[in-house]
Amino acid sequence: MKNLLVCLALLLVCAAPSPAEAKAPPSAAEAARQVAALLDAGDCLTLQELLPALRDSLPPPLALLSDALTAHHGGRFARSNEAIARLDEYAEELGPETLLGMRSLAIHNFRALDDYAGASRAIRALIGQLPDGAAEARRSLEAFDRWMSALAAWPATTLRRPAAETAIHAELRKVGRGEHLLVEAEANGCTEPFIFDTGCSGSNFLTLRAARRLGVRIVADSVPVTGMTTSYVRIGVADSLRIGELLVLHPTFLVAPSISDNGEEGLAEAVLGSDVIRAMGEVRIEARNGRIVLPAEPSPEPPSPNLGFDGGQYHLYCTHNGERLRLHFDTGNVKSTLSSRYYDRHRRAVRRAGRRTTSTQGGFGGTRELEVRILPHITLCCGARPVTLRDIAVTLRGKEMDAQRGNEDGSLGVDFLTACDAVVIDLGRMFVRTE
Repeated sequence: MKNLLVCLALLLVCAAPSPAEAKAPPSAAEAARQVAALLDAGDCLTLQELLPALRDSLPPPLALLSDALTAHHGGRFARSNEAIARLDEYAEELGPETLLGMRSLAIHNFRALDDYAGASRAIRALIGQLPDGAAEARRSLEAFDRWMSALAAWPATTLRRPAAETAIHAELRKVGRGEHLLVEAEANGCTEPFIFDTGCSGSNFLTLRAARRLGVRIVADSVPVTGMTTSYVRIGVADSLRIGELLVLHPTFLVAPSISDNGEEGLAEAVLGSDVIRAMGEVRIEARNGRIVLPAEPSPEPPSPNLGFDGGQYHLYCTHNGERLRLHFDTGNVKSTLSSRYYDRHRRAVRRAGRRTTSTQGGFGGTRELEVRILPHITLCCGARPVTLRDIAVTLRGKEMDAQRGNEDGSLGVDFLTACDAVVIDLGRMFVRTE
């Protein structure tokens, strides 16, 4: 959809009246060009920062479209949907393809709000508006609707916690080239180690064996989910899940035969996803000390957020040698990596400093062998304290785990957490702070 939005922005630049015709501010066309450039770069954070100064100079449909995109990126999902609903006022200027793309975004907003009924209604409306020949998109949306409609009568996931500061025991477990951060959760009289995973979106995850142990009820079947490959999962629900002194009410689960197809021993069979982590509010992860702390009172909100949301995934914006990097914030990843996008910009430096080899990188549905260069270290600034990551694999070719990675400079994993005394995260207020 990004290319379509860029073309639309450029068309609106051309359609904007010249200063001589309408006595508009001379910055009008330049403002629209700036938005087009930011859309092309996938840089919603800069767009979010500049939009207050640019909005009055933008054509109304482009201003409203930018509002919808930046609200989604900033985790303000209801506000994003309010802006998307108003785009119909500019149907002629925007065109049917742009409206379809933004209505797809509305579905993600409903899903992030745990409004399954709203998501189902939006999916069915979108199916009715698809052009002839869109059979693949129709099948994908119909499968997504099976997921959403199965949960439409299910209450939204909520979390209860003590008013006082609360600590959860956490454990680091060696896995392959890195580590997993695990917390224990209990349901149905059974305790299960869960991977603490900000990169698991849309639901929590269980193997079929773990789902049976925890008493999870299956409410839908044969739903395609894309990770390393497209696999079919079941949708499950439970009344509650206890994590230390926290009580998660009405959690939902994707259930599959296994988490990964790499056959590695010792893998956990359960994943705690970003929906529950967002419901926790502010958490202080002290990975090396083996605990996750929820404070009694949240810390002051930072002047500006450094997290962005895109299609269910969180991205952390860091700087390296003055350059802003957009990194997938994925605490389920055992080791941080840098992408081929980063390599393309720093090819000479990476070749000079990095040792060439191959690396196996995996996720849901399997693994992939990639050509990489291993950098001895890289130092990132994501807050007051610089973070140095060591032995970082830089992918040499564009074979990252999914197409969305095209706008990412890499992924931050558990070694980012262990490189700090503490990492404070709040997926609701959209910030990460290193200590």
